[in-house]
Amino acid sequence: MDLRFSIAIPSFQQGRFLERALSSVLDQGVPTELFVLDGGSTDESVQIIRRHENKIAYWRSRKDEGQTAAINEGLARATGDIFGYLNSDDYYLPGALRKVATAFQNQRVSWVTGDSWWICEGKTGRRKLQAEAAPQDPVLLWGHPWCPPQPSTFWKVELLRRHGPFLPQLKFNMDAEMAVRLAYAGEAPAILREPLSVRWNHAAAKSAERGRFFSEWRELLRHAPLPEAQKQKALGLIQNRIHWGRDVRAWGKWGQRLADLWTYPGCLAWYLRPRGIR
Repeated sequence: MDLRFSIAIPSFQQGRFLERALSSVLDQGVPTELFVLDGGSTDESVQIIRRHENKIAYWRSRKDEGQTAAINEGLARATGDIFGYLNSDDYYLPGALRKVATAFQNQRVSWVTGDSWWICEGKTGRRKLQAEAAPQDPVLLWGHPWCPPQPSTFWKVELLRRHGPFLPQLKFNMDAEMAVRLAYAGEAPAILREPLSVRWNHAAAKSAERGRFFSEWRELLRHAPLPEAQKQKALGLIQNRIHWGRDVRAWGKWGQRLADLWTYPGCLAWYLRPRGIR
């Protein structure tokens, strides 16, 4: 059975990256409907989109409610079997969607995630963001939080229709919240142990604002469907990231880990596991 992809690209003022993102989808050679949801860019974005519009199922460029709303708009329009979204400064590696489609041939698989390369603009080298299974402990699942590499993650459309949409009030954590929501509901992903995409980090990227990620997650966690005792422990772990994180203090990574072990000794097994970059 040939599975069809529905891919949404949310974008705003990312014209210098957009051509690369579009080409990485269109060159995959698998059945794909592509949606480009631009937030009213005034750079070269619209001209780039128009060059490819005969291969794009739908596009628009107007002021919207932000990235998460654009992703949900793509999901609402999806008529394919598999949904993914690609930020316009990231891109897929050649053959990625074929590998994902092969994984979905297993009827028991409802979502798939793989590794991703992390490249910082202006720097040499790259790091691997490694996909890994969700922790079974709810405190660790919600308190770190667990999140597979976003551009290498794909879902059956029916799964997101059942559990979605992405929370529109979230600016930074819409992908992490969906991953945790699914894992907490017992929906585990199939994991491909190879890179499927590149996350491109640059000065204007939201990923450069890590402190705001965890502050937003702390507010989300206050309303999480956890027993109160587990919620308080998870909140303690998030607070450690905000106070001790590696972006806050030069030696914060180790300060955070010591604080985590004091807050919740169950972190020890998590920190000792084989893992990728976190």
